[in-house]
Amino acid sequence: MALKPCKDCKKEISTDAQSCPNCGAKNPTRLWSWWQVLLGIIFLAALSSFFDKKETKDTQTPDKQSNLINKQFISYKIIKRWDIPNGGEGKVIAIDISHLNKKDMHSLGETLKKDTENDRNAVIFIFTSEKAALLRDKIGKLNKSESDFYDKHFVGSYMRNINNGYHEYSINYDGLSGKNSESIKY
Repeated sequence: MALKPCKDCKKEISTDAQSCPNCGAKNPTRLWSWWQVLLGIIFLAALSSFFDKKETKDTQTPDKQSNLINKQFISYKIIKRWDIPNGGEGKVIAIDISHLNKKDMHSLGETLKKDTENDRNAVIFIFTSEKAALLRDKIGKLNKSESDFYDKHFVGSYMRNINNGYHEYSINYDGLSGKNSESIKY
């Protein structure tokens, strides 16, 4: 005869006991009845089936899969932020230079769009260097090497004004003075 704690009062009782002599609980050492176990198994099977179907559907549809890849969110570091009086926020952000490719920059645009969806207005300046991002406040006072460095690492801007409908994302793959750029209007 083994002893186990009662499921209700936690007193040690025999595993053969039909009820707890201390609190009167029925089947005091059995934590789950057979029907509770059965319901648990049915629930887990249904849940597993749901996730298997969802995963199979996504991986079998190339268009949906490519959309999922394009919806990847790109992380960024906020270097400076300010409030826009009409509602919203301005930001200077820095991204890792490894994201300076078409796929990631388009994903960054979607990330910024999502991050600012509740703002009336948004002004975001994008850099691949924190040092260059900090130079933004010194525009007009930069020496030649600082200006070149700033231009090289200023890779985009995201702007939206809900009042006039302006919503544009500009990307400068080669920096501000480069020729490889694109503009996306939303």
